[in-house]
Amino acid sequence: MGIGVTSLALVLAVLSQAPALDAPAISGVEVRLPAGADPKLLERVPALVTVRRGQALSRRVLARTIENLYATNRFADVTIEAEPDGAGGVALTIELVPRRTIAEVYLEGGGSIPRAEVLAASKLEVNAEYWPERLEQAARVVAELYRRKGFRAVTVEPRADTTDTGLAVGFVVKEGPATRVASIAVVGDPGLPLTRLLDALTVQVGEVLDEQRLEASVGQLRALYRRERFYRARVEVPVVTGERVVLPVTAGPRYELVFSGNRAFSAHALRAVLGYDGDELLDSTLALRLAQRVERFYRFRGFHDVRVTPSEAARPERGQAALGFAIDEGAPLRVVDLTFAGNAAISSAELREVLLSVMEASAPPASLEVRAESDPVQNEGRQGPVFAAELPTP
Repeated sequence: MGIGVTSLALVLAVLSQAPALDAPAISGVEVRLPAGADPKLLERVPALVTVRRGQALSRRVLARTIENLYATNRFADVTIEAEPDGAGGVALTIELVPRRTIAEVYLEGGGSIPRAEVLAASKLEVNAEYWPERLEQAARVVAELYRRKGFRAVTVEPRADTTDTGLAVGFVVKEGPATRVASIAVVGDPGLPLTRLLDALTVQVGEVLDEQRLEASVGQLRALYRRERFYRARVEVPVVTGERVVLPVTAGPRYELVFSGNRAFSAHALRAVLGYDGDELLDSTLALRLAQRVERFYRFRGFHDVRVTPSEAARPERGQAALGFAIDEGAPLRVVDLTFAGNAAISSAELREVLLSVMEASAPPASLEVRAESDPVQNEGRQGPVFAAELPTP
């Protein structure tokens, strides 16, 4: 939607040529509609046009007229042209382009991509305003959709036709031959057998080279690496060259989460407390957050002086690593007496019940309710903070 920049500039040029106190007089005003437009659109126009014959030409009256016409929501474009009349005045021509709304959106040809998906990508909707540039942009988007789906030779012709029900817009699609995957290569340090990686892909050799499905496979591969405890794995977006697909992968080491010094709770229980599934990339910042999670767990259970220190040990030659948490539990803090002072209106017994209710409400989920080990001598973690010893033997 515009104001007719070229035509408005012509009007301003006429104004600039006239002396400041001697603006040209308007000798005539004509309002035009495109051929075939509904004449009923002009019913209210005379009352909205504020320029009058004999009136001095000014920017203010022109701007008011344009604003009034746009406010009707009937016109997509309003332009005003000024032509000298040869007698010192100017004749104005107001060109009105009616708003056109889409009555129907259609699709011809194609078929490999569901019609609903194609029309959703175009973002053309019934009752939406139409202008040619919008339809052309939608055609480019549809063509790009087909190319990413493996139809690189596609042609999309936009069309706009006036029918008995209104304006019908749509596309004529000629898909052309589909591009198929000739080979898939995994580069970098995959860490897992190639067959497992290829099985996780949703596109296989010989199938249509659908780049959207390939990119979706990245998420599935990342989930596979998380399940296999490659917590620092990086799976990049596939690189497509012609009919060849290259998948860059850096697996990094396979991790174990180990604990030392944990006499009160088993390593199994503490792994549940961590709740780490590899969804976030394992780095030093995340390791500190996990350590703080274990500290909060201990403190809630009375180990006020607990300290948890994370550290890492690796066996690069075997592709293995361990993230260890050295736990200094300290002595448990026990409540031996609970008194209240100054509570004249409410009894100590009632306040004690309120305090217990608050503590119960803030307790961790039931899944984290783990029992303390009855025999700390047999508990895990007695060997101290040397985590390399915790690495599994392949």
